[in-house]
Amino acid sequence: MDYENTAKKILQRVGGKDNVINLVHCMTRLRFTLKDESIVDDEAVKKTKGVMGIMKKGGQYQIIIGNDVGNVFNELNKLGNFSNEVKEVPAKSNEKKNIFTMLMDTISGIMAPVIPAIIGAAMIKVLLTLLPMIGVLSTNGQTYQLLSVIGDGAFFFMPVLIAISASKKVWNKYVLCSKYCTDHVTSKLDHTDEYST
Repeated sequence: MDYENTAKKILQRVGGKDNVINLVHCMTRLRFTLKDESIVDDEAVKKTKGVMGIMKKGGQYQIIIGNDVGNVFNELNKLGNFSNEVKEVPAKSNEKKNIFTMLMDTISGIMAPVIPAIIGAAMIKVLLTLLPMIGVLSTNGQTYQLLSVIGDGAFFFMPVLIAISASKKVWNKYVLCSKYCTDHVTSKLDHTDEYST
């Protein structure tokens, strides 16, 4: 797949850079938050090489790519610099959003960037369970201890990861808000001995 060409066509067919408020991705999908979904050419997006389908859910315009989603996302980010750019959402006075839909959109938007860290850490924890059972790894060895620290890392710092993601999604003030959120959370993590038994 020509990732650069695919990214250019997708961006053009969703209305261009100026129509994109935010862009993230999960394991298989590009998740756009758009200013105006009505100008998107759905059929053209579906016919784009590398696109497996589309889905509109939770206020997001989702494009299914598959395992290559990360590569396409990187090319899109080069074209639009979406990870560093915050745009104001235009007011929609005549549109009433369902509260449940807004809640689900917020939760999914916060959790989506954190999911890869959770999956990676969980896979390491699974290996740490299986390898000692088949005699490949000793639970007393340094390799086991190192992998255990890495596997626990994502879960240990989960409040920090969620605080950063939430600050970007909810408050849209990434640098300022995430600093205050993470400073507060990490101050608690520095005193974990208070909660140990």
